[in-house]
Amino acid sequence: MSTQTNNIRIEKQPRVIVFLLLISAVGLLVNGYRYGFNDHAFYIPMIDRLVNPDLFPRDYLFDEPSGEYNFWILAMATLARFFPLEWIFFLGYILTRFALFWAIYHLSLNLFNSRGAAALAVLFLVIPKPVGGTATATQDIFLTLRSTAMPLAVAFLIPYFRGRSILAAIICGVVFLIHPITAVPLISLLGFRLLIETFCQSWRLPAKALGVFTVCILPLVIRVFLIDRASHSDLSPFSRSNPQWLEIIKERDSYIFISVWNREAFLSLVAYTVILLAILFFRHRRPSDTHTNTNSTIFPQTNFWAFGVVVICVGLFFIGSAFVEWYPLPLIVQLQILRGLHLIVNLSMIYAAWLLWEGFQHYQKSRSPISTLASQPTNQPIKFYFAFRVACPFVGSLAGALIIALVASLFTSGSHHQLILGSVTLVCWCICFHFARLSPAPKRRTLFTWISLIIGSVIWLSVIWAFRRFFAEALSWNIFWLVLAGLIFVKLVGFLAKCRNLRKVENFAAGGIILTTVLALLMLNSSKLDQVLIRGQLIHHVNLPGKLPPSSWADVGQWCKTNTPVESTFFVPPKTTGFRIHSRRSSVGDWKDGAPCVFSERYAKIWWSRMEELDGYQSFNEARFQQLREKYGVSLAVVGKEHQLNFPILYQNHEFVVYALGE
Repeated sequence: MSTQTNNIRIEKQPRVIVFLLLISAVGLLVNGYRYGFNDHAFYIPMIDRLVNPDLFPRDYLFDEPSGEYNFWILAMATLARFFPLEWIFFLGYILTRFALFWAIYHLSLNLFNSRGAAALAVLFLVIPKPVGGTATATQDIFLTLRSTAMPLAVAFLIPYFRGRSILAAIICGVVFLIHPITAVPLISLLGFRLLIETFCQSWRLPAKALGVFTVCILPLVIRVFLIDRASHSDLSPFSRSNPQWLEIIKERDSYIFISVWNREAFLSLVAYTVILLAILFFRHRRPSDTHTNTNSTIFPQTNFWAFGVVVICVGLFFIGSAFVEWYPLPLIVQLQILRGLHLIVNLSMIYAAWLLWEGFQHYQKSRSPISTLASQPTNQPIKFYFAFRVACPFVGSLAGALIIALVASLFTSGSHHQLILGSVTLVCWCICFHFARLSPAPKRRTLFTWISLIIGSVIWLSVIWAFRRFFAEALSWNIFWLVLAGLIFVKLVGFLAKCRNLRKVENFAAGGIILTTVLALLMLNSSKLDQVLIRGQLIHHVNLPGKLPPSSWADVGQWCKTNTPVESTFFVPPKTTGFRIHSRRSSVGDWKDGAPCVFSERYAKIWWSRMEELDGYQSFNEARFQQLREKYGVSLAVVGKEHQLNFPILYQNHEFVVYALGE
């Protein structure tokens, strides 16, 4: 085997940058952007407290250590001293989305050396793809640690595949500093690469890369060690977990346990894995795909390293299952290893895009030249059989291209049903092509091709028929007619370009699958685009800085911020989230506060006891509030407007009321 030491290819053409900017804009309009959403409920207060240490003086949320396990919060707090946090998050989100699509494009480009396949891969990953039942996706609609680290995690695969171990170690180290959980699969892949290179080549370069990685992560490792030592961490990484702590986590963060995943979550992961394995097998059997590097003597091609990604991800799945479900270890629970499966999701879509692009180009090139019509003498009519010979390849290529474009459209949404249908189709297609190459003689190639097509079609139709109810949502006639119209348009453009010898226009026709995929993407998300572009609901879908949508809950927070002392603490409905964001005041607790329970057993028990005491909050009477006031020393409560209490009203709007509970 020979190691890949080729230089990394970076695209510098302006049209590529423009394409990625346009895709980023489309992704923003389709997916939206949120501020003060989800995990912001505890990250933004952590940032606010670093900027102003007087905030949240008695808030139990800051007793849990997760905010100290990264440098992202510290970096955001540093920027927040000079710029508004809303603008930091918004611009940061825009930059990370562009960086993510840039990384996807260049990963595909360095794997396959095809701009078309790279563009198609970006289109496939514009819509977030769920990562099993982990409650995460390939991208978020808000800025957080994971969304900041994800572009670097994808970019890590470029030097990983190209044999640039030191660069891979640096990127892996930076991801670890931002979000250690995202770095878990990267560390495994880096170790896999360095181990293979040590045994097959020399230990010097792997040792240097390992040293660089160690230097990168050392600041955070030292920080975590000192924090755990100072706070007397209540979790021993390799001792069996406390059953009570696990029950709390299973109630609050159930995604860590595969036993609670639904069927679609498992099937989607299987689909991604099968897609990648099938295409790797298909590439392995193609002699034209064998690349030999004469500059070194270790590894043959990227297929080996891609298979390594599959092995690592499958290994993480079983480790994350075994040491959470059957023999739970605190360290494995905290690392949330199953969330590292985002690598196989991204990589399978990139490989699927390449396969479909190659197939589309095959059908484009296999048609008979239409320009041969012009070679007929003008004084002789075109014979029927000649027109038939020209029309058949044209119709055949159109049908083949239509099938490929329809399969591509299945990957432009986040639907589990469409993903699984697409994976079944790709696997059947790989079976067809592989069987067609088994012909012992060139003369029988046509026979074997037809047999392979029949076998693949029978398998595909059998699967569709057996699971017809499951796939009913994935099949859309609207998409079929839209893609067909797009392809006919592309074919006509290609025909005119060929007749007039317009090379650039003909190249457009060759990339017709890009156009049809864009059409499918817009069609599948037309309702969202209609709300944003036509019905004027942009601020509801995209939270622009300074123009957040009206919210009664945010109004309550703003009133509390301007009319109560900094040290005030509130009772709030436990099912609401984000009170601290708008009010900058402490609360007794809400359901979202339980997300960091995986990082501290002590904190998990405190949070759970508070949730038990706040159970039935919407029906609390005056006596119950007085009882809790004496326990927590809290004299302010926010309740729903329909929740009438005999306490002085300090503020109210059409949804919420703020009561003073008295002395």
